[in-house]
Amino acid sequence: MLKLQGDPAEGVSTMRPSNPSASSGTTRPLSETRSPLMEAHPVRRSVLGLWAGVSAILVAASLMTDHEATATLWLWVGASALVLVVGLAIRVRDLERFIVRGREELKRHHERLQEAALTDPMTGLPNRRHLMERLDQEVARSDRSGAPLACLFLDVDGFAEINNHYLHEAGDSILASLAGVLRRQLRSSDVLGRYGGDEFVILLPDVEAAQVEAIATRIYRAVARHRFRALPPRENVTVSVGASLTCRDAPMVPAELLKTADEALYQAKEAGRNGVALHESLAVHVGSGSVPSDELDSRNKPAGGPRPSSGRVARTG
Repeated sequence: MLKLQGDPAEGVSTMRPSNPSASSGTTRPLSETRSPLMEAHPVRRSVLGLWAGVSAILVAASLMTDHEATATLWLWVGASALVLVVGLAIRVRDLERFIVRGREELKRHHERLQEAALTDPMTGLPNRRHLMERLDQEVARSDRSGAPLACLFLDVDGFAEINNHYLHEAGDSILASLAGVLRRQLRSSDVLGRYGGDEFVILLPDVEAAQVEAIATRIYRAVARHRFRALPPRENVTVSVGASLTCRDAPMVPAELLKTADEALYQAKEAGRNGVALHESLAVHVGSGSVPSDELDSRNKPAGGPRPSSGRVARTG
C-alpha cells in the first residue's frame, strides 16, 4: 500500500510504500507520479487543485488515526472540506464555461468551413455547387407559386485571348471585378453565381419577359463601359448573355432551364458577341426582331485583339 506524507497546510507532497520491505524505500514526489487524473486535459489545473484539497484532508485523516487530533484540527478539517466543496463548485462552473466556449468555437469553425465549401474564393460568389442548389430551390418555388423564373448564362468574350495576352493574373483580376459589376445590376432577390471559368449564371425570380430582356441588356452594356484596372485604359471587356424563362404551361426542370440559357448564349456568340440572345421560351413572349443598343465609345478596343461587337439583342428559335 501507498502512504501519503506531508504537511496538512500544504497538502500531500510525497508517496511511499507503507511496507518498506516491499520496496527499495525511496520516497517518490507526488509531482512525479502520473495518473489519468493528473494528465486530464484541458482542465488539468482544476483537477490538480481539487486533488490538492483531497490530499490535505487525507493527511488530516491519517493524523487523526494516530490520536493527534485536537479541537483545532477538527475545525481545520471542517474548513478544508468547505473550501473543497466551494472549490469544486467553482471548478465545475469553469468547466461548464470551457465547454460552452468550445461549442461556440466549434460552431463558428463549422460555419466557416460550410461557407468556404459553398463560396468561390476568387469572386466571393456562390460556387457551382451552391449555385445548383439555389437553382433547384428557385425552380421549385416557381413551380409552387406559378411566378416566372428567368436564367441568364453569360461569359467573357475572348477570355482565352485575354489570359494569353495579359497572363492569368490579369484574367483573375478581371473576373473578380466583373463579379462586382454584375452585382450592382441586380436586385437583392436575384441569385448570382460563378458556374466555372469565365462563366456566370444569374437567376431572376418573379420577372416578366420584357424585364429579362432589359436586365440582360443593362448587364452587357455596364460591363462594356466598365474600366478594368488589369487592362490598358483604351481596352475594354465585353460579355455575351443567353436568357431563358420558365413557362407556366410547361414547367422546366432545373437542368433544362440552364441548358436553354446555355443554348441562347451560344447563339449570342454566333451573332457576334457583346450582346444578348433570347431562347425561344422567352422570345415568344417578347416578340420578334432585334433591338439596337447604344453604340460603344469608338475609342474602346476589345481586349485580346479585334472582336466583332453586335450591340444587338437577337432572338433564337
